[in-house]
Amino acid sequence: MLTSKTTEVEDRVLMLHFYIALCCTLSLCVCAQEFNITPLDPAVCAGADVTFRCSSAADKMSQLKQIQPIILREVEGDTDLKLINQHTSELTLYNVTNKDDKLLVCCSLVHGDCDILLASTLNVYPLPEKVHNFSCLVENYNSMNCSWNYGKIYGPFKEPEVALQWRMQNDSSWKECSNLNTRYGYCYWDTSHFIMKKMQIRLTLTQPCEVSVVSDFQIDTSKIVKPDPVVALSSKVLNSTCIQIVWSNTVNIYRKEHRVIVSSKWRDNRELRINSTADTENLSQRRTFCNLHPHTYYTFTVSTQPTGQQAGFFSDPKAIVALTYSDKPSTSPKVTKGGYHWHRMECEGNSNIRRVCIFWKPLKEEDKNGDIKGLHVTFTAVQRNGPTFQEDWPGDLTYGCVNGLLCNTAYTFTIKAENINGTSEQGSTLYISSANSGIPQPTFIVESNNENQLYVSLANVERINADGFVVAWCRNHNGGCKSDHEVQWKRFPWNTREVVIQIDPTKSPQDFLYGVSVLTEQGSSGVEWQDCVYMKNIKPKREPRNVAVSAGQEDNSLVVTWDKLTCKSDEPYIAMYNVRYNKLGDEYRKSQTVTASGEARLVMEDLEEDQIYEVTVRGITKDGGFGPDSEPRTGIPLNKSLKTGTIVGISVTAFLFVVLSGVGCYCVISGCTKKAKYAINEAAKITIPGLNNNDVNTPSEGTSVDCDPSYILAARFYMFACSFLKAAVLPGLVSTSSKLR
Repeated sequence: MLTSKTTEVEDRVLMLHFYIALCCTLSLCVCAQEFNITPLDPAVCAGADVTFRCSSAADKMSQLKQIQPIILREVEGDTDLKLINQHTSELTLYNVTNKDDKLLVCCSLVHGDCDILLASTLNVYPLPEKVHNFSCLVENYNSMNCSWNYGKIYGPFKEPEVALQWRMQNDSSWKECSNLNTRYGYCYWDTSHFIMKKMQIRLTLTQPCEVSVVSDFQIDTSKIVKPDPVVALSSKVLNSTCIQIVWSNTVNIYRKEHRVIVSSKWRDNRELRINSTADTENLSQRRTFCNLHPHTYYTFTVSTQPTGQQAGFFSDPKAIVALTYSDKPSTSPKVTKGGYHWHRMECEGNSNIRRVCIFWKPLKEEDKNGDIKGLHVTFTAVQRNGPTFQEDWPGDLTYGCVNGLLCNTAYTFTIKAENINGTSEQGSTLYISSANSGIPQPTFIVESNNENQLYVSLANVERINADGFVVAWCRNHNGGCKSDHEVQWKRFPWNTREVVIQIDPTKSPQDFLYGVSVLTEQGSSGVEWQDCVYMKNIKPKREPRNVAVSAGQEDNSLVVTWDKLTCKSDEPYIAMYNVRYNKLGDEYRKSQTVTASGEARLVMEDLEEDQIYEVTVRGITKDGGFGPDSEPRTGIPLNKSLKTGTIVGISVTAFLFVVLSGVGCYCVISGCTKKAKYAINEAAKITIPGLNNNDVNTPSEGTSVDCDPSYILAARFYMFACSFLKAAVLPGLVSTSSKLR
């Protein structure tokens, strides 16, 4: 295409040249008629040399003083100024360039009192080049169009003259293209000029500087044919997997190859090529395509190209879209081993009923074969006497729960998809272990690094005889998974200790629930959901609260208790607690560490008796980062063992108690004996008839009865013992009792 854009600077230069030329040529001197410059406004090609001559008539210019050519701007090439004689001078410009275009050359003549200027404008044209990308196309066997590129932009008013000539093979004379467009570079023929033969085309570009360039091309019109698109393209749906298409051609006298491309959103593209014969070319083409996806829009694109004696290009494609009939779902939603959830506390005590929730992958679009209207699920008890549950759930769910399953019973869960044509043939199954299966629930933590990448660490799994683990996560909705959001999961080998998962970057890690299920040969534990997400690789900012210190059960010990640090979104996971203590006023501090998985309690032993100890507690992260200390608390350890004096006092007291008990018994027995003798003596006073009563020896009235001397001695010893206990032993017992309290 021969186009260019004249810049603003070029426009100003042209105006300046025009102004100077006008001034030069409109000299008021009459003698200017005998003065000339040659050549006047020459046209030359880039790279040429040009010589300007200024001359005057010698017989008319007797008073000539000076004649000289002048250029009004610098040139890139060399110049040569020669004074031939008094009346003639020459200026030669060597190897002019395109930048020298519109160069103004003036001749200056000084004659008497008259100054004369004459001007000539240099016109530089780009050298013509052979055309590029020449090509021809025969359209539907009855017309031809040839096009090309000029390969360069010549600029405004610098385009070469274009001539296109052609002749058939073996012709001697050239013909001119009657339908030539030189601006856009093409020539058009109709069938009156050729009938599938070879041609020769000559393209000539000529510049005003009389430089020409010729490009010759040999073409075979039978090998550059492009048929028109097919017509009467139609389709017919036969069933859920087969479609038939029909089409025709506008020109049926030449053999063609028919190409059919079948495509759909499932990327199951296929291509079929059909070669017609002389007998079948006049007939409508018909093909049936099977093994297609049900309920799917298929695009059939048809094009043709010449074969046999003709060759060329495929026609522009013609397409038609058809929808296969729907069918039953090809498969069922996918479940995974361990892909269920239940609360273990529901099966504690006497309860035997639990609520179990299952999660699964939604059915892939290519497997739906139509609009899914529901899901058919079954919970079948492994034991024969157990109940079976059947339910129908909405088709868009990926998480569902059922109430009433027995804790001591294992179940097989089966799920199938359903549309208007029926239910999927093969269901997906999942084994749900009983509550007493003995498969432990793993301990794990979830950490975030402020990105959509999360780290799930498993703890205390070495003792579990696991085949693997399933890590699952879902959108949180009131402590459970949102039923219309897909639950994600990944399965990992048995020796896994930390896994990395990716969540939706537009969501916060706190928007999800996380769970881990243990997989064994006997079954799986199921997941326990938690929403706790810790920050990774930061120091704790919180200190433990409610720290308490009290005397321990053992001598010289203290018991320290505290509240564990709960999960917080901007805090790290606390793996251990560090208890630090020292005697009040002592700068040296001792410390002991307790794992966070255990009880928030520590017994400190071997402390000094009756000393005040100051105690603080702080958290430690997995990577050893320490948090701030808690508020200090104090405690005094006690030695509850009995002292030597106390032991002696208790021994003496016990001895005296035994002695006094014996003395008391002796006194009681002795007293009873005296009373018995006295009763006998009183009985002797009875008068018995026929008996001489004076023979009976009885004490006379008013006579005292003396006790036995041993009785008196025991009484005195008893009084002495009581006085000793009151003065010596009792204060020691009181002191020991107060210390024990």
